[in-house]
Amino acid sequence: MKSLIYTPIATGDKLTEKLSGLSEEGFEIMFDSGGYHVQTNNGDFEELYKYIMPFYEQNDWGHRYVLPDNVPLSDDDEATVDQKVKETRANARLSYYFLPDKLKSKAIPVIQGSTYEHVTECVETYAELDKVQTVGFGSFETFGNNNGVNIISEDVATTLRYAVNLAHEQELEVHAFGVGGPTVIPVLNHLGVDSFDCSSWIRAGGYGEIYFPFKSPMHVSHDTDRNGPKVFREDLNQLRSESGHSCPFCRSYTELRESRISRILHNLIVLKEMSRGVGDYTTDEVLTQMNDQSRYTSLLRSLA
Repeated sequence: MKSLIYTPIATGDKLTEKLSGLSEEGFEIMFDSGGYHVQTNNGDFEELYKYIMPFYEQNDWGHRYVLPDNVPLSDDDEATVDQKVKETRANARLSYYFLPDKLKSKAIPVIQGSTYEHVTECVETYAELDKVQTVGFGSFETFGNNNGVNIISEDVATTLRYAVNLAHEQELEVHAFGVGGPTVIPVLNHLGVDSFDCSSWIRAGGYGEIYFPFKSPMHVSHDTDRNGPKVFREDLNQLRSESGHSCPFCRSYTELRESRISRILHNLIVLKEMSRGVGDYTTDEVLTQMNDQSRYTSLLRSLA
């Protein structure tokens, strides 16, 4: 299945029309409510709600509809997080009941918060929405420009595993928002997450990085002085042979080095292959392929 996640409030009508056509061609489109976009751009949650609910009603051709959530930020104090979680639950319940009946089974309310109590309150609230089949998890730690990169710390992993177990007990699937990469996917799989989305493959390709299965990102474009592992011409064939990965976009070292689009498409193919095949490996088999220096190698070893 070809899948896309789309944030309407961050784009425009022309892209919506294009995606509608792709939906007719067999693409699975998930509408993201835009809670994270609004929070990181100093937007207003009430304005988001007023925008997104009419949009959903007018565009009923999607496959999944993320309900509006008030996203806690890393620097929010405890009282603010509590309030945002409460608002997320209340608005998810309200949004669900105002959705057209044909969309209720496609609704995805979002688990927010950093404590077991927050998670429990969210899952119990969403389990009462009788047609909901999937819940989202977005409470990751962040870093980078504008807190744009989600990471899984040990604390987050513990909370996520608790959320997955609780949701599965209620026969709800769990989708992880905005986190993924060659070393993150084995952790998500180990924690029992059912699906995830990410844009790391685009960002990495733009920064001159390439992926190989179970390995940390490596720099292939050395025009800037960046830290981290690097790939030189003599390394490429060995990496392809050891990983078992081969695609049209990584056959040429020069093309990978010089073409941003080739890096991006190569990275996407690697993640697609991994997401489909990671369940075929035992945890020990995965760990033998991962980099010792990766944060997620030690995390997966700890979880196992």
